[in-house]
Amino acid sequence: MGLRFRKSKKILPGVKLNVGKKSVGASFGGKAGGFSVNTKRGVTARGSIPGSGVSYTTNLTGGKEKKRLPRSWRLNLSRNRPRSPSPFRRPRLPPRPRRSTSTFSTPTP
Repeated sequence: MGLRFRKSKKILPGVKLNVGKKSVGASFGGKAGGFSVNTKRGVTARGSIPGSGVSYTTNLTGGKEKKRLPRSWRLNLSRNRPRSPSPFRRPRLPPRPRRSTSTFSTPTP
């Protein structure tokens, strides 16, 4: 498991500064809703009904999105990928024709 770091500091009522290992952001609002601005994810809006467990979050800007396949798919794709030719590897030659297995030869007249 990777190392995680996150620290949040309340600056004013309804305003928090969030510092992570790879990004910095600020949150504005309270329990019922608000906005978040982050260096990685961009601007996010959120709304909820406190105490009900119902909430909604949407991205207002793209931010830096990583589109990656699930890890299990990436592992399978790397196993089935054909090897690229290496400049240091000798090319494979076609198989030699097989010799006949008879030990006796018949003289030809």
